[in-house]
Amino acid sequence: MEEKKHNLFRREGKGDEKPGYLPADIVFIIEEKKHNLFRREGKGDEKPGYLPADIVFIIEEKKHNLFRREGNNDLEICIEIPLVDALTGCSLPIPILGGENLTLSFENTVVYLGYVKVIEGQGMPTLKNDGKRGDLHVKFLVDFPKELSDEQWQEAFRILENCC
Repeated sequence: MEEKKHNLFRREGKGDEKPGYLPADIVFIIEEKKHNLFRREGKGDEKPGYLPADIVFIIEEKKHNLFRREGNNDLEICIEIPLVDALTGCSLPIPILGGENLTLSFENTVVYLGYVKVIEGQGMPTLKNDGKRGDLHVKFLVDFPKELSDEQWQEAFRILENCC
């Protein structure tokens, strides 16, 4: 989720190191997540009398503490919401990339278990489409009470018995 720059060096001929760059086709494959291993034949170290070695890139994304990659450029975040807010409505701050928050309001909406709100353009930036981003999928985890008193149970039953 965070941009990282890498210094690449390859040995040519007598072992002299020469700086290199990530070729565009490697960057494209990283973005599209088609493979987690990419080989560039003949682009590695060179020794006199030998064919140039291959260079192999192994792509491994680190886990993020808030976001999970979903597909190519979409992100998913799980947000816990108390049952009372899920049933009666609320406004919640939702973290987005860059450390900011976006406020989502739920008025006259029941946020049920597994409810997902898609926020367009708040996912990972794309490399192919300059300035465009994937979507952020906000998945809600409704926090149910662990216990109810007899009175609370009866009141909840009275209110909810005819709603489905």
